[in-house]
Amino acid sequence: MKKTYITAIAAAVATAAVCAMLFCGCAASPLDGEWEFEVLIKGGQVVTCAPGIAERYPEAEAGDIAIELTDGRITVTADGETVEGRYENLDPYRVTEENFVVYFGHNECRMTVGETVYGDGTSRPTLVLSGDGFAAYFYGKAD
Repeated sequence: MKKTYITAIAAAVATAAVCAMLFCGCAASPLDGEWEFEVLIKGGQVVTCAPGIAERYPEAEAGDIAIELTDGRITVTADGETVEGRYENLDPYRVTEENFVVYFGHNECRMTVGETVYGDGTSRPTLVLSGDGFAAYFYGKAD
């Protein structure tokens, strides 16, 4: 009788673990989807901004930076130049945001992916690439 209870408990735990893995696996990665460039900041100043918000940053150059993330690979295109690299998750156990190290050859920077929550309760997916003296902000494209 005791063996039957242990077997039943083990089966229940295994079923719960499989359900949890399936549930977690169904959630889209925070990297999935398309990212829209917003601003590039160097030395504390916005130096490049998306053309649609140029009126907010009259001193900045209007431009676009495209970013593509696929299976640990990153491609960044700006001004007709493309740079490819790879990224690795620094802490896969974080729930609210993910932190990555990005390698472009011998250079590296950081990438953080999460949600920006505004005072009115709205939010949107956010990706920030940052390195030596710069930060580039991208937001999830609206459907």
